[in-house]
Amino acid sequence: MAHLFDIIYESFCNNSREGMIIFDTTGRIINANDKAKEIFGYSNKKIIQEKIEDLIDKKNHTALWEICNALLIGKTNHRNI
Repeated sequence: MAHLFDIIYESFCNNSREGMIIFDTTGRIINANDKAKEIFGYSNKKIIQEKIEDLIDKKNHTALWEICNALLIGKTNHRNI
């Protein structure tokens, strides 16, 4: 039986007009909502096999990981990084 949080989370992600991608600390994509799949042109099975770096221009890789690392230590506003 799904927990209420899981149901709310799934509903939020799947009904968002924004693309949402969840990836682990190595950059491996573990989930993506339908809008993200549409934006990047992937099926669910294919996007789960990718790394986040494969979807983002190389010039933005450093900024991506700086933002991720800041979020992991509790900074929530990437503009202040």
